[in-house]
Amino acid sequence: MKVRLDKLLREQFEISKKLCRLRRKRCGAAYDLVLAEVLCELEAKGDAMRYLDDSGHIAWRATPTLRDYIDDLQLDAEADLQEAE
Repeated sequence: MKVRLDKLLREQFEISKKLCRLRRKRCGAAYDLVLAEVLCELEAKGDAMRYLDDSGHIAWRATPTLRDYIDDLQLDAEADLQEAE
């Protein structure tokens, strides 16, 4: 089954997937299991939410709180980069 994620959640999942690979080199966790684990953790923390897309499929998106947090981090990183120059 295809899991639909918005761009922000997809990026977070890819980062988490890479970290899981580093932690579990010998145990090749299935893609679906890692995705389910990451989405459950994000939903429990309030950073992701499920919804029905236009086709009636379950999809996931980042909450406005997570989006604002990542935007703030990006602005801080850009400011730090400008200060370093």
